[in-house]
Amino acid sequence: MREEIANVGNEITGSELIALLLESDEIKKHKPFYNSAQKRTSFVWGVNAFYNIEGYLCFEVVKQGHNGSVSFASKVEATNYIELLVGKYDLCSKLCGIQKTESHCFGYMLKKCNGACVAKEDTATYNSKVEMALQDFRYEDDDFVIIEPGRNEDEKGVVLIQDGKYQGFGYLDQSIGSNSVNDLINCIESRQENKDVRNIIQAYLRKNPSVRRIKIEVANKE
Repeated sequence: MREEIANVGNEITGSELIALLLESDEIKKHKPFYNSAQKRTSFVWGVNAFYNIEGYLCFEVVKQGHNGSVSFASKVEATNYIELLVGKYDLCSKLCGIQKTESHCFGYMLKKCNGACVAKEDTATYNSKVEMALQDFRYEDDDFVIIEPGRNEDEKGVVLIQDGKYQGFGYLDQSIGSNSVNDLINCIESRQENKDVRNIIQAYLRKNPSVRRIKIEVANKE
């Protein structure tokens, strides 16, 4: 491996979170042979939530652009993620689109499903579990910035979440005093939203619950 190295460089970020986000972006850009985990650059599969005719909240894997709440590199990856949610929240694999059957799902036979597939579980009870599962796709707020240390003491790092999606990160000179919302947004260098960066941000926020977050009001948002 050492013989294959052409160049070694570094970039100061000032923040663990921004370093992780930059690393993910660089891996996708350069596709290094020995970094396979985050090399995927095409995320065209998503998960759609909808109510069926009986009023149960269901999941389906759909092909999409980059407009979904979270995107996956393949249909299999999206399906595997839903399977994890089925087990975590005791959901019905039929209503989650995992099993195609005219009757009850296999989990109902194993007493792992409470019977939503055959209308034996109350819709409100079942849908509340699906809503909890949906939180795994979402951030706590749709529009906010994460304030991190900058590359020097006169600077702060800014990570932007807008419309429930990661927009990118940037740096702002804090020596000039308080900064407006527009300043926070305008310093952002646009980056791609995908499952990998969403996992990075959500894991970082869980690990660091006291990190500074500022809710923002986005102009012209309907």
